[in-house]
Amino acid sequence: MGEGLFKVLIVGFAVWVFWTLLQPRYVFVVRITQGRPSLHKGNLTRAFLGRLAEVCRENGVVSGWIGGVRQGRRISLRFSRQFSPGLQQRLRNEWASAD
Repeated sequence: MGEGLFKVLIVGFAVWVFWTLLQPRYVFVVRITQGRPSLHKGNLTRAFLGRLAEVCRENGVVSGWIGGVRQGRRISLRFSRQFSPGLQQRLRNEWASAD
């Protein structure tokens, strides 16, 4: 019984390590609470945070998150499900113009 449990723990640990390595590394994370974005990790310009606050207010987004993931030399945006595909594209456009 003890040897079987040990094997299960080893396999579980290996799966956890593999899963952890596959998770995206966020350069920044913004959380939206009660319609207000706040930066929880990384750095962003005040202009982008202000624009994000406007977009959330205009579109009724009161909670969620946006993260930036480095892909080569660029940072691409990831969104929680509270952001519709159209709103995601709008924010990607804002992000691209902020570069």
